[in-house]
Amino acid sequence: MGGGPRGPARGARGAARAAGGRGGGGGSVVVLGGAGRVGASSARWLLELLGPEGVPAGGVVLAGRPSSGAGPAFEAACGRIDAALPPALRGRLRPARCDAESAESVQDLVAREGAQLVVHAAGPFQGRSAPAALEGCLAAGVPFVDVCDDSRLVAAGLALSERAREDGVAAVTSAGIWPGVSALLAAEASERVGGAETLELSFFTAGTGGAGTAVVAATFLLLEEPVGRYAAGVEAFAEPWTEPRRVDFGGAAGERTVFLLDNPEVGTLARHLGAQNVSSRFATAPGAWNALFGGMRAALPGSLLADRGFASGLARFSMPVIRTVDLAVGSRNAMHVRAVGGDGAECCLRVQHPTLESCVGLGTAAFAVELLQGGVPPGVWAPPELPAACRRRILERARRESDQWEV
Repeated sequence: MGGGPRGPARGARGAARAAGGRGGGGGSVVVLGGAGRVGASSARWLLELLGPEGVPAGGVVLAGRPSSGAGPAFEAACGRIDAALPPALRGRLRPARCDAESAESVQDLVAREGAQLVVHAAGPFQGRSAPAALEGCLAAGVPFVDVCDDSRLVAAGLALSERAREDGVAAVTSAGIWPGVSALLAAEASERVGGAETLELSFFTAGTGGAGTAVVAATFLLLEEPVGRYAAGVEAFAEPWTEPRRVDFGGAAGERTVFLLDNPEVGTLARHLGAQNVSSRFATAPGAWNALFGGMRAALPGSLLADRGFASGLARFSMPVIRTVDLAVGSRNAMHVRAVGGDGAECCLRVQHPTLESCVGLGTAAFAVELLQGGVPPGVWAPPELPAACRRRILERARRESDQWEV
């Protein structure tokens, strides 16, 4: 992991905390994995949500591994994002080198850039042994948000909450569109039924949703990940891509068959909302992709599916075909959250955005702005345990560009 993080002097830690929570002013925001589609989308939306007066003076730093951090991919990402921004927001991006899997590397970058916040979008997260980027930020005293979708890594991050509270550092883990905004929807639905006994989360993305190789690799890795779920208050594990269920997403997505897939929100929702029955399912389009995922599970050894190198290589190899299919099926993202209370009261919330690539960055940026503006108390938080007012501000930001918002 690149060695343990070096703890700063208490005065430096306090200065970092003071810089965070203001928006504008000095310093910068660092986006780890900023050349990837999720990272680049997060950077773009962060600039748009903050506006010209709210962006830190140091702008947004797109950071990546030493082999590519200042290379053509990151320069190109800065150019692409700039081209999509209003003129008043252009010229606020620059590349930097950082290894997101080294706490020391992250801490060094934070010090060099005077970061007010670190956004971690350098997936895939499956197969990592420790939340190194979070550890680096806690050592530096800087707020942190990630898009982690691995249940074990999320649990490891949440275990650092007491340390974060003691040091006055705010962090949110698993904070994209899903997982992330979806957990806020679940918390909202649970409140409306007076406390949910059952929570069913369902997701649909057409093709890859416009996402990059990291998201595709993560999907491959999840095909070997046991699916956590709760039944009658007891955690149990099921085989991925099983137990199909028909769900009506409404709108352009319509009715789809969804399959069990691991989602760290299952555990956090059960623990923090007290729901007794919690599950999460996913589907994509075209239907042939769903059949292919089932076939991969049956045909490939589990050790191969769980190998990060194999999953990343297969994702890169597959991208030309995947992009061709994406042109035909689009990149729509849909979420369906069903809550049932103890008295049988039911609430269904449905949200759709035209493209996953855009809305996943929007979701992450919505959380990031809340951290920059001081709305998140010290500690490491899962989205559903954030204060209610904080959750609703994030949801309001995340509804941009949605063409279905039944919330």
